[in-house]
Amino acid sequence: MTVPAIAGGAIDGGAGLAAVQSRINEIQARFAPPAVSGFGTVLAGQLGGLRTASSYTAGDVPSRLPDGLSPAVDVAQQYLGVPYVWGGGSPAGFDCSGLVQYVYGQLGVDLPRTAADQARVGQPVAGLADARPGDLLAFHDPVDHIGIYAGNGLMVVAPKTGDVVKVQSVYDTPTAIRRILPSGAGFGLAAGDFAAQRTGFLAALSSFTGAAS
Repeated sequence: MTVPAIAGGAIDGGAGLAAVQSRINEIQARFAPPAVSGFGTVLAGQLGGLRTASSYTAGDVPSRLPDGLSPAVDVAQQYLGVPYVWGGGSPAGFDCSGLVQYVYGQLGVDLPRTAADQARVGQPVAGLADARPGDLLAFHDPVDHIGIYAGNGLMVVAPKTGDVVKVQSVYDTPTAIRRILPSGAGFGLAAGDFAAQRTGFLAALSSFTGAAS
């Protein structure tokens, strides 16, 4: 019996069978559906657990982050590119605390106007490793700068005169990290209420993973 030729050459013995199997594997791989991320992978991404601040360099900080990290990050990113204006608190121009106040105001949360006062509201977070997207990161002592954490060692912030609202690496250890938990909001959960937090995360991620169990 004659074995048909492949790609112009006759198949012979074990080498020929290996070539056929290799070609079959190539075709199957081409049409195989992509692997579905499990709940743990999606959750790790939501919580910003995939990369740390030190793993970013100035050249690979994204200009925009995916939607859905947190309501505050989503709102803040609507104003990317708005110029920094000292004392600014509107889409015509923001300073750091003006951006934070305006973003949370859009979510129905009234915050103080200055960075120092904003660094005292909400609940304290022990460190950046425990921070979640939407937490406030305050810097220096006394506090004179603040931004909105976005996960993965990044924040959305109005940096300084001559700059614009943008995604930026967390460049220094925050003086304070505060979690804003408005009553009645989907993320307004009591600290340490793990069961409630898990239920909330499962519901939030149901669109990625199917029905929560």
